[in-house]
Formats: sequence, C-alpha cells, structure tokens
Amino acid sequence: MISLNKTVLIKALLSFLCLFVMGYCVKATNYEPAYIILKQDTLHGFIDRTAEVELSKKVLFKKDLSATVPVQYSPQELSEIRFKSDSVVFEAVEAEIRIGADIYKTMRFAKLMLKGYTNLYKLYLPVEERNVSVFTNNIYVYVVKKEEKFFTIAEYENKVDNLYRVDKRYQRVLSYIFSDCNQPEVKRKLTKMIEQLRLIDKEIIAIISVYNACKAPGASEYILKYKVLPIVKHGIDASHVRLLTFPYAYVASSNGFGAGYFWDIIRPEFSTRFSSQVGIYYQYLTAAYQSSIIINEPVEHIFMHSLKVPFWGQYNFNNNLKAKYQPYINLGITNELLGRLPIINLHAGAGIYTGKVRCAVSFENAGAYAGYKMNTVLFSIGYRLDKN
Repeated sequence: MISLNKTVLIKALLSFLCLFVMGYCVKATNYEPAYIILKQDTLHGFIDRTAEVELSKKVLFKKDLSATVPVQYSPQELSEIRFKSDSVVFEAVEAEIRIGADIYKTMRFAKLMLKGYTNLYKLYLPVEERNVSVFTNNIYVYVVKKEEKFFTIAEYENKVDNLYRVDKRYQRVLSYIFSDCNQPEVKRKLTKMIEQLRLIDKEIIAIISVYNACKAPGASEYILKYKVLPIVKHGIDASHVRLLTFPYAYVASSNGFGAGYFWDIIRPEFSTRFSSQVGIYYQYLTAAYQSSIIINEPVEHIFMHSLKVPFWGQYNFNNNLKAKYQPYINLGITNELLGRLPIINLHAGAGIYTGKVRCAVSFENAGAYAGYKMNTVLFSIGYRLDKN
C-alpha cells in the first residue's frame, strides 16, 4: 500500500500553483532606448528587445514608456532599428527561406554585421524554417546586400535515395557576387577562401571584407564588435526535502535536506523565455515508515545519502532579464546516485528569481521506469553569485 503525506503535498501544490499563477501576473516586456527609421523619418523611443528570432519579424515600439499600447512595425514598414545601449543595428532585408523543396522570399529584420561596399547581415531562423540539420548548423543564414540587391548565403541538406547530402549553395552565390573583382591576385584569394569557407561569423566577415577592399580600396568599413554570449545565472542552493510516498509502505514521517550549485543557461539570440538548467547536489533524507497503517505495526527507518545531477528545460515567464521578479517553471530529469544504485528521477518544478534570491518548489518521481516509485517534494532557496 502506498500512502501520501497529504499535508506536505497540499502545501507543495499550493506553493507550485502560486508560483505558476504569478508567472502570468508579471509584466513580460523589456523596452530599451532605441530609434527607428520610418520613411526617412527618425523616431526616438523604446523597443521591446526580445530574442533575435522574434525580433526578425516585428518590433514593438513606444514613443514614451508610459504608453499603454505599443505600435507594431514590420520589416515592410521600417528600414532600420538601432538600440542605443550597444549600438546594435537591425535593417530590413529580403531573405530567401527554404523549407524542404519549397523556396520563398520574405522581408526580415537582420542584424548588421559589416557595412561597406557590400553589407553583411545575420538572420536567425525560427524552428519551423530551419532546414534538416543532420550535418549542418541551419539555425541562421547570412544575407549580403550589393547594389540594392539581396543574396542569401546558406547551406542546405538534400535527401537523395534516403541519404542526406550537403548542398553548399553559398559557394555558388559568393562566386557570383565576387565575379566583378578585377584584381587577379585578390580574385584567386577569394576563390580559395570560398573553397575553405565555414559559415561562421569570423570567416564570412573576413571574406566579405576582402571583396569590399577589392571594389573600394581604402574605403572605411563598419564591423559589428558586439557578440551575443550565453547568459549564465549560477549560485548556491539549499533545500528541505520530504518523502511523499515509499514503495509498498505508509510514510509516517520524513525529513531531509540538500545543498548544491546550479547553472541556469540562457541563449538570448534564440529566446529569453527558454533556458537550460544543470547543477550538482548532495541530498540526505531520513524517513519512518510502516508496511501498513495498522496500529502497533512495527516502524522501520531509512537513511539515504545521494548525489544528484539535474538536466532541466525551463520556461521563463518574463523575457526581461533585468526585471526584479522572474518566475519560471521547469521539467526534466535528475540523475541520482543512491548508494550503488543509479536512478533517474522525473522532475517538475516552479520558482521565482527575486533579485539575487531564488525560491522554488519541485516534485520528483524516482524509479518509475523500473516500477520502483518513490516520490519526494523539495522546497529550495538559492542565491545567485553571478554579476548578470
């Protein structure tokens, strides 16, 4: 017989529910000072700075922060947006999107990487527009602007006879763009660079710079120095642990604690709402249980020491990484070494960052895959040591 510690469970569920509801009550915007260029007019104000993938299709603009409703602009309406804090520029470009055998052109806001005789842009793609990625990294494409024409620089994968083959289409496109370079030595250098080119920022900027120097010697270039780096929240964590169920037994009482270190990793170029969480924890748990709830049934005691390594996916309700209150929910697995027995725990939790402090409640189900069901609830508090 398996019985639940109802009091602990109700408290945990109420805490979980409160944190979940709080997520919907938090204002999830991140307006930064910026300006937009609209039909040759420059408007100064504030833009909701979301992930680059989301920003590529639309921007939300406020002339004044006190405005209740933002104005939404598409790439068809604006030619440029610039954030004042780091001078990052996005311009409206025409990009070629390929999904399977279908190819279409669309306008997007893409990040300006290099400005000169030709301009270079980087455009992150939403999941539904990424080509099959067995061999290639198709999460973004580059766009080159030359004489008011746009060329998409990308590689694709084709499936032929159930085999995937890489189509380095960018080599043909770049060869066409560079065909009017009239300096033989530079042209030979460009040909060799195309053959060895990897589609990464450093190498694509280098090859476009060589071509720009061929066409406009001595002309100045703008090269984006800003690089999007992962944002890592990390710190110490302590938890109070209670055992809810134990295999074929009634839990009379339980008590435990845990301590460890966590890393919460966000990739802002993709999304500020989703992150990954890993860590390492020590946990001690003791419990008294009976084989049944019958009076005078002998009470047994267990003492468990374990080492836990979680791998969780997390949804953050607030995409403003500088906001004081940042609620979240997470799901995943926790690898646990209990004595000599490795166990995989299924995990579900909710929490909130309040400045540097993190509070959370979570449930873990251990050994469900093997029929060995042991459920625990954890109430934890952590403190961030990072400077983000």
